[in-house]
Amino acid sequence: MDAVESFLKQDNKSKLSLVVIGLVVYFVLISNGWSIQTFMILLFMFILFSYKRNNSKEQRQLNNSLEVYIQDLERQVVRHRTPEMMLEHVYIIHKPLKDIYHIKKNNVFKEVVFRLKFLQIYDQQHYFDIVVMMEYFLKIHFNTMIGKYDHQTNYKILEDIREEIINTLYSCYFNIPRYSRTFDSPNLDNDLKYSIRMFQSITYKLLKIVRNKYKLMTEPKTYDVGKNERYHFM
Repeated sequence: MDAVESFLKQDNKSKLSLVVIGLVVYFVLISNGWSIQTFMILLFMFILFSYKRNNSKEQRQLNNSLEVYIQDLERQVVRHRTPEMMLEHVYIIHKPLKDIYHIKKNNVFKEVVFRLKFLQIYDQQHYFDIVVMMEYFLKIHFNTMIGKYDHQTNYKILEDIREEIINTLYSCYFNIPRYSRTFDSPNLDNDLKYSIRMFQSITYKLLKIVRNKYKLMTEPKTYDVGKNERYHFM
C-alpha cells in the first residue's frame, strides 16, 4: 500500500515514464512466452524496489536537512542569553552553553527541536529557552547516570527542568496561532501537541531510568487541578 501511495505522489511525467516502461516490458515478456503471473510478480518487485529507493532517498534528505538545521541552531543558541531567571530556582548556571552536544547525540530530542522550529517565527525567545533547558536536562541526566553528579540532588533538578520546559511549551501553545499557511507547518496546533507528547514521553523514560538505577522513591505530589486540566486538554 505504501508503495502505491509513493507512486501516486510522483509527478505526472514520472508516472507516464513508468507506465510506458511497464507496457514495453509487458509486451516483450508476453511475446517471449512469459506468463501474466510472472509479469505481475516482476512488476510488484519493481514497484517495491522503487518505493524503498525513493523512501531511502527522502529519509537521507530529511536527515541532511535536520543535521544542517541543528548545526545552524547551535550557532544561534550559544549566542542566546541563557535563561538564568527561568532556571535559577532549579539549577545554578555557572557558565553559558558552548554547544548543544547532548541534543545532537539524542535523535528524539533532535526531532522535537526540529519540529518546533516554527516557534522561531512566533516566539523565538521561548524557543531558544526551551533548547537551552533541553541541553541542560540531557547534560545533567548523562552526568547523573555516570555518577559524576549526585543522584539525590540532581534527580529533583531534572524533574524541575522538565516541568519548566513543559510549562514553557504550553505557554507557547496558548500564544501561537492555530494554523499557518507556511508549507512546513500548516497546522501548528497539532505540530506543537505532538511535540509536547514526544517530550513528555522521552523525559518520563529518562527519569525512570535514573529512578531504577539508584532505587529512588518519588515523593507523592499534591493534586493540582489547574495542572491536571492543562496536561489533559489534548
